[in-house]
Amino acid sequence: MQRRLTGMEKAQEKAVEEEVQKYTYYNEKLMQTSYETGDIYNDERFGTAKLAWEISNEGRPYLAHVKALSPLWPPLRLLADFMEIGTSSSRWKRMAGNDDGPSKLKLQLDIEERAARTKVTRLDYLSTGIESVEYTTSQALRESLERDEQEENVEEGRFRLFILEDLSRDMIELLGAHLDIEPGFFREQIFDYAWYNTRDRWVDPPRLQVTTKKQRWMQLRFPAARYYRTPESFRNASNQFERMNVVRKAEDDINNRSKWDEPKAIVGLARTRASFWMSGEGGAGKAKGSVGVLVVDPTPKEGSPLWYGYRNWEKPPSMYDTNPPPTGPPRDSIYNDIVFWAKKSGTFGLSSSNPSESMHTPALALLHLVSSEWLEVGEYIRTRLGQIEWEVIAQTIKWYLAAALPLSIFSLGIAYLFTMPSIKTYFAQFKMGPFKK
Repeated sequence: MQRRLTGMEKAQEKAVEEEVQKYTYYNEKLMQTSYETGDIYNDERFGTAKLAWEISNEGRPYLAHVKALSPLWPPLRLLADFMEIGTSSSRWKRMAGNDDGPSKLKLQLDIEERAARTKVTRLDYLSTGIESVEYTTSQALRESLERDEQEENVEEGRFRLFILEDLSRDMIELLGAHLDIEPGFFREQIFDYAWYNTRDRWVDPPRLQVTTKKQRWMQLRFPAARYYRTPESFRNASNQFERMNVVRKAEDDINNRSKWDEPKAIVGLARTRASFWMSGEGGAGKAKGSVGVLVVDPTPKEGSPLWYGYRNWEKPPSMYDTNPPPTGPPRDSIYNDIVFWAKKSGTFGLSSSNPSESMHTPALALLHLVSSEWLEVGEYIRTRLGQIEWEVIAQTIKWYLAAALPLSIFSLGIAYLFTMPSIKTYFAQFKMGPFKK
């Protein structure tokens, strides 16, 4: 028997549910918070707010480059603000808090932590196989790039790939300057919006197709679905999304309740992006040889992938194979899965000892992952539509059982009543009812 909740527990549960409402697709109470530092037309207000987070360009050549381009390419202003704050300027008011000593110290520590955040894996595709190095500090990444500048002999056909989780000032500064990456590559990874309001400062005007042919990067967008067993779990995940530098969130449209669901469970959908940049054969910036950069979104630790994620793309081994089964993908984050599959050239029919072939592995891994996520969400939509159809039919059956069936029983009862001999005799005597002649 389920334990009854106390008054305090009910109050706590209600508070959690109210907080979860923040993350519905539309919340009128939060509509104005995005414009606390000014909208796209209020340059004066935004300029005043900007004074609080501006930093020096000294020792930051890529930031200086982005700022210099901003007057001619206005969308790049958002990238400059992102590099200075460590995240979107739309979060500034929430980060800044009160204008007192402890709040200022907390804000400064938050900015420094966000700016230095580094999670990078470098994969070198060589004739001898694939070599992997991971960097978890910006200092380690800086030293590695400085050593790369001193390289004299690069193996012919070598392809080097940097896989990044999230974005930060240091990662953008170091890789952007080292590889001379177009700022638009980083800028389009910051936000997740599918459409814009007329006041949005973060709008990115659509590109002409003829101009996109000149860029050396592409971006793929896809929804990522996660299952949260309780509202508390969903709230924790939402807080983890807030800690990401890029702007992402889990959204509950509150239209996904079914008789088969757990009463408090939530399926959250997050709009997700992955961006892939690639140099020419002769290298780019200070790098020698072909280089690529792949940026993927962080994954919250809370919750589980819907149905535990996508299908393993490798063919199962034969029962007569004496070798142990191969390891599978971690399935704990997009980043770890991409790193795993980017090393598996054989899965995609490519040779790991031929760099000219294996260099296509990360792009194929990304396409497989994005396609699998779309199919997963498509299956989820089909599931919900099937449940809606079933519940509509179930309501019809319920109505029949509640109204139509008793009416039929009543009709049958009346018919049977008139077949009774005593009733026949009674109505025939007065020439009434169905027996009058």
